[in-house]
Amino acid sequence: MLMSYAQIKTSDELIDRAVEIARSDKPKTVAVAAAQDVDVIDAISQSQARGFLNGILVGDQTAIEKLAAEH
Repeated sequence: MLMSYAQIKTSDELIDRAVEIARSDKPKTVAVAAAQDVDVIDAISQSQARGFLNGILVGDQTAIEKLAAEH
């Protein structure tokens, strides 16, 4: 089913639309390579907390765990 949406004009509108689409179905699983990055870890964490994504972090396990514990 094709949905009609208003034009996206801001990054906040883009994020809101992505969340709306993601919540319309069961959670997706996403694997992220080289995930030892604080922004990646934060994004995956927030997405999982909102219930629309299951994340698999691939990379330096020690660095990922350290960053996750710090943030």
